[in-house]
Amino acid sequence: MSVIDGAAAPASARQTLQHVVSHMVEAVNRAAFVEKPFWHLEMTEVFPADLYQRMRAAMPEAREYRALKGRHNVNIKADGTATRIKIDLYPEYIRHLPAEKRAVWSLVGKALHAPELKDAFMRRLAPGLERRFGSDFMKVGMYPVPMLTRDVAGYKIGFHTDTKWKGITVQFYLPEDDSINHIGTRFAER
Repeated sequence: MSVIDGAAAPASARQTLQHVVSHMVEAVNRAAFVEKPFWHLEMTEVFPADLYQRMRAAMPEAREYRALKGRHNVNIKADGTATRIKIDLYPEYIRHLPAEKRAVWSLVGKALHAPELKDAFMRRLAPGLERRFGSDFMKVGMYPVPMLTRDVAGYKIGFHTDTKWKGITVQFYLPEDDSINHIGTRFAER
């Protein structure tokens, strides 16, 4: 039986969640720490392999997402369609998904909300957080906002800084294989 079983009993569901969280925390702990152009982590194998396969199989269809408008509606084309779409991984936003997809994305959303995961990121990114927030950075009230995004034809974004309201931004790419490793976020220096 897979560790990721959508029909798991409550105790088993808790064990499954803890397994996923532990795996993700370990991925943070073993991630490569990079200082340029700013402190960040380069991670691999973030999710347990069986969960990753389920995530890939449970990718929502475009119609199951909603528009991620961006600042000043930059992701909305003249015809009103969005070039970037999202599903916030909260129960109220995934409730419309078919049961199997909902089970997978519910688990992922819960794992991304785990205090242990947040603490792991804060510990590993401590130099940058201390520089920005001071020596009491662990007391800064940070909270996760997990979402699944999809960029569609016409999406583009130029070089930019992230919003000052974010303490940590985490992005995981979920490719089927290594054939599109050249696509993704690039970091630039001023």
